[in-house]
Amino acid sequence: PGKAVSGHILFQISPGKPTWESSVGWGGIPQRGNDGRSNGIWGSKSCTHSANTQNNMWKVDLLDNYYIDQVVIYNRKDCCAERINGVKVSEKRKKYRLRLCVDTTA
Repeated sequence: PGKAVSGHILFQISPGKPTWESSVGWGGIPQRGNDGRSNGIWGSKSCTHSANTQNNMWKVDLLDNYYIDQVVIYNRKDCCAERINGVKVSEKRKKYRLRLCVDTTA
């Protein structure tokens, strides 16, 4: 199931897939990052939260190969939007080889 946008079908393929986060703070477990909800309100438990550490990372394993045309990241809306200070999106090409696709931190 997807929705049509400008002639394209968009699918959310990450909801329910295994996630990992480099650190977890305040109960913001990584599974919240791909629960299919995007309201951005901490109290609704749809946001992840890392600990107060450097170079935090969040990952999702899509469990299969997909052609990815677009990645959408939803930030918090209730506060703290400045905490996401750039994003890197990478894909795993082979078992341990990553290819950087997007880097907004530079």
